[in-house]
Amino acid sequence: MLARLSILQAQSKDKERYDKKHQDVTYKEGDLVWVFTPVRTVGLSEKLLKRYFGPYRVIRKISSVNYQVEGLTNTRRRRKTQDIVHVVRMKPYHDPEVQEHIAQERMKKYYNKYYYDFKYNIGDLIAIWTPIRKIRRYEKLPISNFGPYIISGKVSELNYLVTPKDEPNIDQYDVHISRMKP
Repeated sequence: MLARLSILQAQSKDKERYDKKHQDVTYKEGDLVWVFTPVRTVGLSEKLLKRYFGPYRVIRKISSVNYQVEGLTNTRRRRKTQDIVHVVRMKPYHDPEVQEHIAQERMKKYYNKYYYDFKYNIGDLIAIWTPIRKIRRYEKLPISNFGPYIISGKVSELNYLVTPKDEPNIDQYDVHISRMKP
């Protein structure tokens, strides 16, 4: 009897924890979604395979968690298929251009948070932070400062071309902003 009580208490705690963060997901008829379909291919790494397929169009809601979806692609081998899919296997479909824009915005927020504290201009002197090679296998050594380098160009928002100050015509390096210090 004591074990049954402790099981019930643990279940109620789990339910509270789940309900605290759970958000109901609903789709309307006509919404486009990706559908998760596990694919296993012999000889290929599963983590590199495509997991979500689509777009699919939501046809109707069957229950609070199940939807009937229809594939939009119609080829010779595959005609339009209708499947019943649990909401856990679905995620909203966005146009690839829109998805790229969303991903870029997320990356900008991340890099603004960590790396955009200092702006660099062409001609600025900087040092490049790189780890020293380890002498012993398990020995941790501090990160070292190499320089001076001159910024000679901008590759992207996060990468700059730098050249050694002493030999400006020899080499140019593409350096990420996270490795540069004024």
